[in-house]
Amino acid sequence: MQEPPEKVAPAPTRGRTLIKTLVAVAVTGATLWFFVALVDLDLAWQALRRADLGLVAAAAVLLGLSLAVRSARLALAIQQRMQFVLVHITAVFVFLVGLLPAKVGEFSLPLLLRGRLGVGLSYGLGVLVLLRVYDLLFLVVAGGILVLVYWEALGLPAVIPWLAATGALAALAMALALPLLARLMMIVVPPALRRRKKVMALVDNLMAAATTLTPARHVMLLLWTAALWLVLYTGFHAVSVALDATPGWPASVLAGVAASFAFALPINGVANLGPFQLAWVAVMVPLGVPIEAAATAAFLAHGVALVVNALNVGATTAIDAARRAQALRDARRSKAAETPL
Repeated sequence: MQEPPEKVAPAPTRGRTLIKTLVAVAVTGATLWFFVALVDLDLAWQALRRADLGLVAAAAVLLGLSLAVRSARLALAIQQRMQFVLVHITAVFVFLVGLLPAKVGEFSLPLLLRGRLGVGLSYGLGVLVLLRVYDLLFLVVAGGILVLVYWEALGLPAVIPWLAATGALAALAMALALPLLARLMMIVVPPALRRRKKVMALVDNLMAAATTLTPARHVMLLLWTAALWLVLYTGFHAVSVALDATPGWPASVLAGVAASFAFALPINGVANLGPFQLAWVAVMVPLGVPIEAAATAAFLAHGVALVVNALNVGATTAIDAARRAQALRDARRSKAAETPL
């Protein structure tokens, strides 16, 4: 898709980077202090030592499998055939999102798509927003349904089930009508904005990922999104079962949903350590899981995810480098064969 020339945003200043880093360190430090103050570390260590390593390994496999699901979903979103470079892009993107503070890693996706596949920045940013909207709507639907199941056990007010049901139904309706809503947004663009052709070209590229969705692609994106989160939460459940730290799969999913919402906060910790664990424990403890087991499961699930993401980046980078080197050698041999003696 042709785009007008785009201005490249200036790189963050050292001062801003330092502030973000200090905030991340503070969030992680406060979280660790909170858990050290409330958790019996001896009991937490005993829970970790009793962990079923087979289930932890199964969780790692499931979290690794999520890379294939994410890659297939990305290929569908950008309307390209599945290829290895998309797996590598996805691995790097997921790793950076999980590692960098203040959600800076999110912006790596449009940059990677542009650098490796020539996708325009504004279109790539639109793809990122589209995928995150799918994620958000799925989490609202899943979380709303599970809150209806557990609201009494969680000690929530009686109004919460009504709000949860309303939110889940609204999110479901928005998810089903997402392409239509995107097209309607383009129709109601103010006339004053329409007269600015360069601005409208940019807006059109940002919205193109959603406005060009066919019914078949929309349904497939919904299914891939559901599959992605079910695989991730089943992996988290395996970690909880390994530590005997969950009442059941639905509770593990609810803890995962809460942790995912906390993970999405713009203010987070070092390697996103902090709100993720607090949200997980806030769900599991009212459901009868000892805080030591719940905290250990939350930290272990996060740790397994970071290790799997790092392994994915390492493996795909090595394979990608080998493939590019082979392609370069093939091109040189082809050129040499065409050169007359």
